[in-house]
Amino acid sequence: MAIAFYIFFVRPSYTSILELRGTIASKDNFYTEQSQAIKKVKDLITKYKGSTKFQETLSLSFPIKENLSLVFSQLKALASINGLNVGSFTVKPLAFKPLAKNKLVKEAGVLELGIKLSGSYASFKDFLAGLENNIRLMDVQSFTIERATANPNTDFFNFNLTVQTYYQPEK
Repeated sequence: MAIAFYIFFVRPSYTSILELRGTIASKDNFYTEQSQAIKKVKDLITKYKGSTKFQETLSLSFPIKENLSLVFSQLKALASINGLNVGSFTVKPLAFKPLAKNKLVKEAGVLELGIKLSGSYASFKDFLAGLENNIRLMDVQSFTIERATANPNTDFFNFNLTVQTYYQPEK
């Protein structure tokens, strides 16, 4: 009789209790993880709320306006630092580019810049490395390299670059 009572009443209840304990433990773990994530987000919001330095840095990388004078001065400085001569700049505004489901910035303005440079190949490689590490977001779309002289032994070339840079449209 005691065995039958154990098999039909105690054992199913005990199994049910173990399942409930597992469910409670997993929900408690989930709650703890979510609480930690929420705390981290709140800490970040508190840290950056009103932070002008963060806003300034973001505005340099992804400015509110086109700010062409800053783009040209950055490119001219990069060329000069790397020993390249600037021939000319051209600017072509492109259509706004939608960003991937980002709620903070819905679209980005795109400027296509044409740059003509001349100098050594090593200087051009250094210029590209500087462009890659520049604070303003810029993507090299294409470039061509031509010898500046008929003499194949000289290390002097003409470079034509097409670069895209981005900005936040004014509201």
